[in-house]
Amino acid sequence: MSSVSNNQNPASLVHQVPSVMAKPYESDNSEEETEDELTPEFVYLGLRKRQEQAEANFRKHPNITSETLITFENVHLELCEKLDALYEESKTESGTPKERGIKLGKEASRFFNIRIQKATNDFLVMGGSSQGKARNANRDFSARLNCHKKMIEKSCQEMQAEIDKKIKFTAKKLEIAEEKGCPPASVSDEEVEKCLETRLLSLQSKADQFMEELIKEEESKKASTIRKKTKNRKKKKARGKEKQPVVAQKTPDVQEKKQGAVPASISLEEARGQYLASIFLRKKMAELSRVTQRWKTTDPEKTRHFEDKNAAGDVVCRYKKHSDQEITQQRAQHYLPGTERILADPKDRRIYSFPTDRGAGMFAKLMLVDGPKFGILYFGIGEGEVIFHKYFEEFAAGQIQNKNIFDDQTEDSVVHNETLSKEEEGEEWECTVPYNIDASPKGVLTISYHKEAHAIEIFPIRKDLLDPKVFTAS
Repeated sequence: MSSVSNNQNPASLVHQVPSVMAKPYESDNSEEETEDELTPEFVYLGLRKRQEQAEANFRKHPNITSETLITFENVHLELCEKLDALYEESKTESGTPKERGIKLGKEASRFFNIRIQKATNDFLVMGGSSQGKARNANRDFSARLNCHKKMIEKSCQEMQAEIDKKIKFTAKKLEIAEEKGCPPASVSDEEVEKCLETRLLSLQSKADQFMEELIKEEESKKASTIRKKTKNRKKKKARGKEKQPVVAQKTPDVQEKKQGAVPASISLEEARGQYLASIFLRKKMAELSRVTQRWKTTDPEKTRHFEDKNAAGDVVCRYKKHSDQEITQQRAQHYLPGTERILADPKDRRIYSFPTDRGAGMFAKLMLVDGPKFGILYFGIGEGEVIFHKYFEEFAAGQIQNKNIFDDQTEDSVVHNETLSKEEEGEEWECTVPYNIDASPKGVLTISYHKEAHAIEIFPIRKDLLDPKVFTAS
């Protein structure tokens, strides 16, 4: 006889029913039953006895719940009714009492196993126990998490497409402004769209011309091959069986090979490594201490007491009412050391930034724990190339296309007449936090920080100015 231990989980009690009830009765005697003992009545009484034992043991469990008990009682009642029906059928069947008794036991066992397994599955799926509820909760959480991930991926793809479109548009506007010698903001959007359409038509025309030349070249190769085959056949007929003398070709010695050898050029990956190393050798741009230095702190309470000035020149604590989560977000959008090194080189400044009314801007992707944010990293640059503000401004889907990116409207940029303090004057601002700069083959720069949860990617705007010896983008 099976027993129920007190340390069993209620969800596992239903699994015990098959071993307790769903098999023919076996006597406690070690001797085999006689033919008279294996009658339908004997098997029926044995199965009913085991059902009663299982029900009594089940009710004694200390952790049994009302849902578990209701489920068990319903199954128990159904099994008793089925057993009664099978017993009545066995009375009218043909065969010896032993054959009818064995048949009753097998049919009862088959039905019990099927019904109890179904009850067990329903019990767990419906959440009738703590185990079932936990399993359903985990399944629901996983489904919601996967759905959330897919939504984030789709949103990122859409935003990346918008950023790429805006970068292409801005690059063309910068090209037109350079040709005209005027500020980019003065170039109209209609003029840029017209140039892009003209360029698209030109590319299509070049593609068509290239395909025509390719077809002509293939046809010319085929015709040349046919002529060569015809000429060779004629030569073979004229030559007959004559053998042509074999002319030994002179093998160039090793010295000649060395003299004519061309030195191998370095790979693109090695060239990018040299380029990244040169970034750290550049002279750093001077910054006011409040731009990045003060954001080194991770204490939200200290951040709430940061003092800034508004447009009227009054001192304000801009982050006084911010929550800890909002301050963490603000810190990630401000604390971006290393990005100023890109502006320090005139060529990289042309490639990766565009001029604004207060300094410069870069198309960027801020990578956070809860997902990436797309937008523009704005720099406020004053006299003497001193950076007085730096802030990543996020843009929602569909917002950046209508944004006048050349107009810096961030709060940090309202004051731009500050000068370096005595401690800062004459010294280069130094960021002590370790960070790493990486570059993709397409020219995207990634700056990551040691022991920080955020990183930033800077997208190239003027891809036509990227060094082909370093990057594959044209």
